Amino acid sequence: MFIVFMYGSGRVLDGELSGKSDSTKEKYLVYFKRFTDWLREDPEEIIRIRSEDVRSDDVRIQRRYESKLLSYITYLKQNEFSTSAQQVAFAAVISSLR
Repeated sequence: MFIVFMYGSGRVLDGELSGKSDSTKEKYLVYFKRFTDWLREDPEEIIRIRSEDVRSDDVRIQRRYESKLLSYITYLKQNEFSTSAQQVAFAAVISSLR
């Protein structure tokens, strides 16, 4: 499912980044942290909730964080983040949720 690695004093999702360069991992970590800050949710809590969500029979619960990600991307668009930044943010978060 997903792997975690440390940043600061907290654990953060690493998802399917095993084949990525260190600079890509660092960039994804920054974007994932921005997402969790925007949500005002703890990354470890996201890991816990996500592991429960994927086992739900309700598709809306299974896709809870994908829905939040789409709202975050809308926020980035509305705040005039570049298309490239939006794409990296999407890739970073979605890979962390897998």
